[in-house]
Amino acid sequence: MVEDEAIEILDRLEPLLIGRKPECMYMLDEIRTIPGSGELTANVENFDFLNAIAELKRLKEKINEAR
Repeated sequence: MVEDEAIEILDRLEPLLIGRKPECMYMLDEIRTIPGSGELTANVENFDFLNAIAELKRLKEKINEAR
């Protein structure tokens, strides 16, 4: 997985989580392709939007640091 692809997925996911949209479930297969996304995936599966947003931001920072 290229960092740019991971960021693109997270950028598309973020507004869904902020808007508490159940459509985020359709992105689970894409989310799982991102290394280290296990906790984010679990939060999305559980509709735990607040923790999912926090984990998404943490994951984005980690990916940006690796660039």
